[in-house]
Amino acid sequence: MRSLVNRIVELTLFIYFTIFMFLIDFNFSYKKLTVYVICMVTFLILFLRRKRCVEIFDLFINYGDNRFLSKTAAYCSIGGWLSFALFLPFFILNVRLVANIFLISFCLLIFISSALMLYTNDSLLKKRVFSIEFISVASLAYVVSSAYSSGLFLQLSNMSIEDSPWVAFCWKFVAFIILVSIFLQPISYWIFIRNIEKAKGAQILTILGSLAVTSFIVLLLPHFLSGIAYITLTKSIGFEWRDEATCGNLTDKVKGEKYFGFNADKYTVYFSERSGMWGFDELVCIKNDQGVYQFKKKNVSSEALSDWVK
Repeated sequence: MRSLVNRIVELTLFIYFTIFMFLIDFNFSYKKLTVYVICMVTFLILFLRRKRCVEIFDLFINYGDNRFLSKTAAYCSIGGWLSFALFLPFFILNVRLVANIFLISFCLLIFISSALMLYTNDSLLKKRVFSIEFISVASLAYVVSSAYSSGLFLQLSNMSIEDSPWVAFCWKFVAFIILVSIFLQPISYWIFIRNIEKAKGAQILTILGSLAVTSFIVLLLPHFLSGIAYITLTKSIGFEWRDEATCGNLTDKVKGEKYFGFNADKYTVYFSERSGMWGFDELVCIKNDQGVYQFKKKNVSSEALSDWVK
């Protein structure tokens, strides 16, 4: 019983995270009241046992390595998990703006902590980060993501992305980042299995945090891919493509549309919002037998706008 009392802080935190993770997908009448009660009880216990909280904090910060970067990594790791702890109740209470801020803070702080931990750790991973193997794998990932994203753009627009350099760079870069993000999860599992027994102090929190962040990325990516594609294309095309198309004495200029081509017989049109859709059209300039110019537009592809980018 005395051992349980001494571990009341650890037990409280375990129950806090377990219940809130369960409540995310569970609905009942007094859900909000339950969240408030859990937060109040948790805060009260941590306040009453604040001396034990300080001991745990010091244990994770001072684990034998007193270098500045190591301590910075430890503070970022603890700050990240604190952000995650605050994210859960706000997400369940549907205060999405605040919840998103804490979730982004969690991801950024864990990323910084992971980068600092790898930099200060004389491990095999650090020694190989610029090795031939790493460069080869990264190059292969870029080639695969570049080829796939180019083919996808061709399907969407019926034009080669190489004709539009800035759009090609942004589109391929985002595709590469997405592919790397997907493979970060198995890499995190590998780091977790390889180093968890040797990890000390905040390194344990950093490894677990990296595993959580990469798992979040893999789970959320399918829901955000369309929105990411929309933002990437809207920003890059908005910078590079033209605001109007000409056909003889005619001009086609519509708000929310961008045109690729100049004084051409055929234009590729990108529309960023049309009745809740985005996509590409093909605009053809035609001159009939009487010498009259006219436009003929045909849709190439249309995608629904994601709720979070509307």
